[in-house]
Amino acid sequence: MKIIHCADIHLGSAFADLDALKSEERRRELRATFERIISFAEANGVRAIILAGDVFDSARPFMRDKKFFYAAIKAHPSIDFLYLRGNHDVAGGYECSLPNLKTFSSKWQGYRYDDADIFGAELPYDGDMYDELRLNRDRFNIVVLHGDINSEISLSKLKNRYIDYLALGHIHFHFCAELDARGRYAYCGCPEGRGFDETGVKGFILIDTAARKIQFVPFARRTICEYDADISGCTGAYEAYERIRQNCGRDADGIVRFNLCGRISFTDARLAEEVRQYLADDYYHVTVKDKTRPVIRTDELKENTSLTGQFYRSVMADGQLSERDKLRVIEAGLNALSGGEAEL
Repeated sequence: MKIIHCADIHLGSAFADLDALKSEERRRELRATFERIISFAEANGVRAIILAGDVFDSARPFMRDKKFFYAAIKAHPSIDFLYLRGNHDVAGGYECSLPNLKTFSSKWQGYRYDDADIFGAELPYDGDMYDELRLNRDRFNIVVLHGDINSEISLSKLKNRYIDYLALGHIHFHFCAELDARGRYAYCGCPEGRGFDETGVKGFILIDTAARKIQFVPFARRTICEYDADISGCTGAYEAYERIRQNCGRDADGIVRFNLCGRISFTDARLAEEVRQYLADDYYHVTVKDKTRPVIRTDELKENTSLTGQFYRSVMADGQLSERDKLRVIEAGLNALSGGEAEL
């Protein structure tokens, strides 16, 4: 039996850093990605899709998102959708009853398929969640929860309970590890990144119970990336742009942030915006932040009577530091004095 583990779709979500038009386009793409996941399921003989929380971005989702979600389920009766609400949507009710929509509550609810049993419970659980979990050791057991394993969910209390796969939602990046000698646990992550705190490859997990195989499937319409672009030695915005192009190429579908870094010998308050304008046609959306620092001119610091000059001379006079360490301390100190983060 094949099962998809998906979570944190966040239908109706705002998309950080995008203008109104692109933000709305990304909401449409998010709905389209869910449709593509269903099409993948049909094409690959998937019997059930686990939705491990936060299908909607809030307990009061937009009407268009509710209508879309339940219409998509109704249109695919050969696939069961096991929808467990997460912290974003748990306060809202399940909107309609459909034969292929399987829901959960604050008590364990189980569903049986061929060789697999799927149990889930919504947090906060009503009672002792761990003691009340009862699984058949001879079945392929999947347990669905939405929460943080560092606070809300105790992995140690789920060990040795005949769990073959613990399907988790809440964390927006993919992660899979061993639960115990028998089973594994995994966050599938969100199917589409929504901001620069959700960078990297996004998708879902495909489970094959017969083969006992768990596979992450990259599936996002667009990838969000953040890069540090060292433009040391560049003399202007266009030269910085050319270096970025040479090192990173272009991605017409990508959502990208470049952090300009390194030391430069010129001052330009519009540097970040000018580089962004040069890059605008190379990406679906690009932002640029200027984190560069000025070149250290030691000849000027030797004679400088300011605090920075005094700092430079005191470090250079230190007989216990190597020349290399002196330069590193000077760089870190000047960076701190200029309001940046000290680096060694």
